[in-house]
Amino acid sequence: MRNNLWIAGLSIVAAAFLVPACGGDETTDKKDDDAGSSSGGDGGSGSDTASSSGGDTGSSSGASSSSSSSSSSGSSSSSGSSSGGGAKTDCSDTWLCRAQCAGDAACASDCLKNGTDDAKSEIEALDKCAVDMCKDVTEGNAAEVACAFNKCQDKLAKCAQFGVSGETNCAGTVECLGRCKLGDLACSVKCMQAASKAAVTGAHAVKACIDSKCLSAVDDPVKMTGCIADQCTKSISECVAGKPGDCQGLNKCTAHCKESIQTFKNYCAPTCAALTSTKGAEQNDAYAGCKKKNCTGDQNPAACWLNKCEAEQTACYGQGGSKTCQEIVNCVLKDCESVGSDQKACAEKCIKQGKPWAQDAYVALEGCFIKNLDSKEAKTANCSYPYDQDTCMNVIVNTFCGNQAKNCYTSQ
Repeated sequence: MRNNLWIAGLSIVAAAFLVPACGGDETTDKKDDDAGSSSGGDGGSGSDTASSSGGDTGSSSGASSSSSSSSSSGSSSSSGSSSGGGAKTDCSDTWLCRAQCAGDAACASDCLKNGTDDAKSEIEALDKCAVDMCKDVTEGNAAEVACAFNKCQDKLAKCAQFGVSGETNCAGTVECLGRCKLGDLACSVKCMQAASKAAVTGAHAVKACIDSKCLSAVDDPVKMTGCIADQCTKSISECVAGKPGDCQGLNKCTAHCKESIQTFKNYCAPTCAALTSTKGAEQNDAYAGCKKKNCTGDQNPAACWLNKCEAEQTACYGQGGSKTCQEIVNCVLKDCESVGSDQKACAEKCIKQGKPWAQDAYVALEGCFIKNLDSKEAKTANCSYPYDQDTCMNVIVNTFCGNQAKNCYTSQ
């Protein structure tokens, strides 16, 4: 049933920055890419396309996804009320309540019962829009979810309050959208809720273009990167507002990308590349190539990066400051509470104080943590912002990120 499209599983969008508390030992680490983020300004309007089609990967039930930012559902956008006891929920909270139902009709019905009259009316309009606009798209796949998100954007934006209280710029919002599992509508909604008012139109234009032109290439990251660069130049350019990401930003972006595999497909890495300048991409390729050639399997990678790839490292990260990776961690924990989306600017100040190798090591460690915030270990430790050092952070680092932690905490 197509209305179940709007009852996709709610994903917990991880905060954009987090630092583990202490180093781990020998653990099984998930592979991190040697590339990573984009900055960019708030985008303007305009889009390469306004529709979505193609691509039949992913699922409409949605799993959790790491994100460069997190957002609450915000305050009321629907002022109406219903009779009955207790406070009624606005459209945003009612929609997100349904999203958590994962297709359970009884659960969804209960969410609607608790919504205001305005919320019920807006959600009915959303359901009708999804059915009417996407009836020609194969039901239950990622293309249908993308179609609903893009074709019903105005109604969804009103209900979920896109850009009402968010602060993330266009490029950051696009990064967040790229990290969402295909078919995870709730994740995309969370990204747009965290966007600034100026970023909403530009970020939507980029997503609409990618979904329409390039979604079918998601199984081939190289092909998809080329497709985005070829087909979505206009919307990407307007999104970054003449300030595409650099090599350092690219590393930060892809460090937070969960690997796109059969059970978790996204277009994170191609999005990171699309938001980066040609120079930044070339510097990243040179640095990544040097590390792969000279430091693969090295017991002390950070030292190898410094000794074998100093020129490429400096070109990517600049001269940097004097802090070690451990000192960056300590700075973030001391000055930024525990690193979350609302602490992003604070964390960035700490990162910039680090030596080039230290920044690189920190980015890898942070990325590993972020990518594992939706793991069963994280859920068992009740991980939520601000992340507790002795339980949440320690558990994830020791379980998944031992090599990255060791690399960070080794003195150079």
